[in-house]
Amino acid sequence: MALLIFGYDKSRFTDIRPLRSALQTAVIGGLAAAAAFLIARHFMVSLWAPSSIQWIRRK
Repeated sequence: MALLIFGYDKSRFTDIRPLRSALQTAVIGGLAAAAAFLIARHFMVSLWAPSSIQWIRRK
């Protein structure tokens, strides 16, 4: 919601229509958030997976 408002407001400083600017900002922001989440998730799995495998093998 915040990205839509920011994008709409951003259109006052650019020559892009307000609705298009709002949607552009929301889509780009959403993709960036998804990418950051997936990258962080990948690193968490990479860091914790080897130790959990060793823990399972000890049993």
